[in-house]
Amino acid sequence: QAGGDAGLERARALLERIQVNDNYKCVGDQIFSRKLTREELAMGKAEQERLVRRLEDGVRAAVGARGLRSDRASLEVETRHVHHGQRGRSPLDSLRFFGKGSARDEHAQPLPQRQRHDCLVPASFEDKGVRVFWKGPPEDCEDVREAVLAWERQEAQGRESDGTFESQ
Repeated sequence: QAGGDAGLERARALLERIQVNDNYKCVGDQIFSRKLTREELAMGKAEQERLVRRLEDGVRAAVGARGLRSDRASLEVETRHVHHGQRGRSPLDSLRFFGKGSARDEHAQPLPQRQRHDCLVPASFEDKGVRVFWKGPPEDCEDVREAVLAWERQEAQGRESDGTFESQ
């Protein structure tokens, strides 16, 4: 009974935060797929989890070094994989162009692909990365953001030579 009441209280507190738009604050966003090779982009779940764990440990250490809480209750590190429904393939590859009047001709063939405008489309149609959210006291949010940014700069300098990821 007592455990259920505590759970209800946490749920009630969360709903109150949602109602007043007091959401968790994003204090860091790191995309690590921009400079990865195809093999690294296709890395398995275990390798991804190791990379995320390393990033998470680094962020937690940087935040903790400033005397701020860095436990899981205060700091959330989530992975993200953004794509446009076709993983790394360009959605433009599935477009077909037909000549004038081809709507009436059921045997019309698509026109040859027009000149590719590679300079107008993004180099990659998917991104993998991590986001860091602060769930602790709002007054500490700026300090946590500064700690995460300082860690990202330090990590980017250390990784510049091998190009594993870049920070945003």
